[in-house]
Amino acid sequence: IQIVDESDVEIEIRNNGIIVQQGLNLESISLQLSEGINNIEINSSDIYGNIGNSLNLAISLDTILPNITIQSIPEFVNVNTISLSFSVTDANLLNVEIYNNSVLVSQGPNLQSAEVGLTEGINKLSIKATDTVGNVKAVAYPDLALDTITPSLSIKDSIQNIVKDSNQQLSFN
Repeated sequence: IQIVDESDVEIEIRNNGIIVQQGLNLESISLQLSEGINNIEINSSDIYGNIGNSLNLAISLDTILPNITIQSIPEFVNVNTISLSFSVTDANLLNVEIYNNSVLVSQGPNLQSAEVGLTEGINKLSIKATDTVGNVKAVAYPDLALDTITPSLSIKDSIQNIVKDSNQQLSFN
């Protein structure tokens, strides 16, 4: 606050209509904000009754993390992509990021779903949301295993096509 007056100036500061501080020749104060919009009004008058101009500020306090809700996914798949469905809510949402094994695979301000490519083996999928003031929340899915390798069988020992004993031992890999 900069005061331009040669006489004593009474300063009154209101937050959402409630007086939070007043005094003579105040030049700065510490102001406790509440969650949400804080409408700050600063009024001045001198000791002679002259009323100065008012200053009005709107300051929003946002300490709430974004909320992320994920849809469940299977533990195992045998296809190279998976469709993720989720919801992210925040009054000041800035960005949503999707990671697979700590690698960013998709991002955007309004993502609610994504097709994610998978790698053979364990995939660690997660979603991170950031709001405009820097509140960050991350949610991890349970580990997802991709297995596209088909089983392969082979006979270990040679087998006779014609046998006389009805009980035969088969060994295979």
